Amino acid sequence: MYEERMNIMSMTGTLETPAGATLLQNIGNLNRGQGDLFGAMSMHEECRNIMSRTGTLETPDCASLLQNIGNQKKDQGDLLRAMRMYEDSRNIRSRTGTLETPAGATLLQNIGNLKRGQGDLFGAMSMHEESRNIRSRTGT
Repeated sequence: MYEERMNIMSMTGTLETPAGATLLQNIGNLNRGQGDLFGAMSMHEECRNIMSRTGTLETPDCASLLQNIGNQKKDQGDLLRAMRMYEDSRNIRSRTGTLETPAGATLLQNIGNLKRGQGDLFGAMSMHEESRNIRSRTGT
């Protein structure tokens, strides 16, 4: 279904839009869920390229994309790149005012889990506490 929609958007010249970028991100997430990490990264990279060309890098959608790339890098064992993606996502969420949301809380949990895995227990606790506080404030 997603790939059919991608083909239609490509043929009609609408893939190079924020909606097209979202579609590619969804395909990438689906690929990752099916264990196709190469296919996921390919879709996520193209999504990021479209966001760059359409001027939508400083958006919550891009923050979500970077978090998804971070999750994939973590799955692949590239913890430094995963943390860089998470931090970039966090910075965008801070600048766009979307850190204080359920998505922001999930991002902070991911950062905390990665810090815990790296042995930074204080950093992990700090991230988890910040996430818990956001969830408490947002009722999620």
